Amino acid sequence: MSAGGVSAGGALGSAGSAGTSTAGAGGMSTTTVAKPSAGCNLPAGQELKSWVPQPNMMVAGASRQWWVWLPNNYDPTKAYPTLFLFHGCSDANNVVPMQNVTNDQAILVRGAGTQPMTCWDQSPDGVDVTFFDQMLAAVSAQHCVDTARVFAVGYSSGSWLVNSLDCRRADKLRGAATVSGGYESSKCSGEIARIFIHDSDDTDNDISGSITERTRLIAANHCTMNTLPDDPSPCVRYQGCDAAYPIDWCQTSGMMHGRQDSLAPGAFWKFFTGLN
Repeated sequence: MSAGGVSAGGALGSAGSAGTSTAGAGGMSTTTVAKPSAGCNLPAGQELKSWVPQPNMMVAGASRQWWVWLPNNYDPTKAYPTLFLFHGCSDANNVVPMQNVTNDQAILVRGAGTQPMTCWDQSPDGVDVTFFDQMLAAVSAQHCVDTARVFAVGYSSGSWLVNSLDCRRADKLRGAATVSGGYESSKCSGEIARIFIHDSDDTDNDISGSITERTRLIAANHCTMNTLPDDPSPCVRYQGCDAAYPIDWCQTSGMMHGRQDSLAPGAFWKFFTGLN
């Protein structure tokens, strides 16, 4: 399997220095502090509750497509959690459908990859990390983003990219979630809240890739190897992690390389909204 992958048919916490840390019985905890973006108080400027194409963006000399979903009853004075959805190969619509579960409480953003079969360049210093940077800057300037609550969600090739982002952009992301991905372990820094879904029978992206990324983050987030069951099943949560940076592992079987829409959207949103 190549690194690009293939496609198949509570209160939110603050990121990095955005929170105020206080000592408690369980170690460090983080007080939620919203960070409204420059786009707050501007009119929506687009249709609500729909994927609206944005003007193409130039990234490293190439014209790139991207879309924004604003929640119903969008309030430009309210800083919203913002989720970036990265698709699997072959179809820019092949994303985990987070709009089905966010209940008008989040801004969603997605783009289109340009590699063969519309995959992503998951290189840690590659053009699609830059694309993420530019999309984040643009949506933050146009809409009311809580920049302390930015999340990345990936499927297949998109998960490979998310693994590069949680390595190189932990300062921009509060948390990340993937279905079936690989790993990035070079020059990583920072902690990040993380949830993985991967099927043990996936022959397109072997589960060993997610295991490698999980191992890296267990060390980075200072977790132990002990787990307890978490909801929904079959997820488990690693114990002892720094309070603001939990890790959930959801290993399935028999689902192969599927996007796991019956599990992933709800599990991811529950994880994100449960961050302290």
